[in-house]
Amino acid sequence: MKTNVLTEINKIRELSKDKDEYIRIIAADLILDPSIIETIQKHNYKYNLYQASDDPEVRLIIELGSFSDSKFQIEYWHNIVFSKFAKFYKESFSYKIKNHDPDSILGDFYSTIYRLPTRNQFNYYEEIKLILNKNSYEELEARDYDEVLCDMEFVVKEMTFFGPQPTVDMVLFKDFFDLTE
Repeated sequence: MKTNVLTEINKIRELSKDKDEYIRIIAADLILDPSIIETIQKHNYKYNLYQASDDPEVRLIIELGSFSDSKFQIEYWHNIVFSKFAKFYKESFSYKIKNHDPDSILGDFYSTIYRLPTRNQFNYYEEIKLILNKNSYEELEARDYDEVLCDMEFVVKEMTFFGPQPTVDMVLFKDFFDLTE
């Protein structure tokens, strides 16, 4: 595990002992650098920002446009999830392909991709990464946020819905200590 992730996990663990401060941090809106939104708009992309006063994660979903011709239609998204506890984020890219099969029972096809398929999307992404780095945000990849925290026990047994053992993701991006009501 990255040393700085473990340091932040330990800070959150200590923070959980002060319920009022823990709740205050979760209730506060995360203020993103305005240049993130400016960059999204410069590339003519749309976005939605989701944050709630009882949730330590903030979701920024960017619609990266679409492409279609007579037989093919695809839409792209960039999903960034920020933690209100520490300067970490996780991200994914997803797409939807329109299913034109009249006999289909599946509907449209959704999936996650790990490379951006167009030059414009790649250019946008390079700009976003520079802004996040400038603001000292660190990306957590799946191997980082799925890492098990062997020395922690579940506070609330319902959290086992997300997996059999506590993970970095649960502590950084969820109300692991169940202090918000």
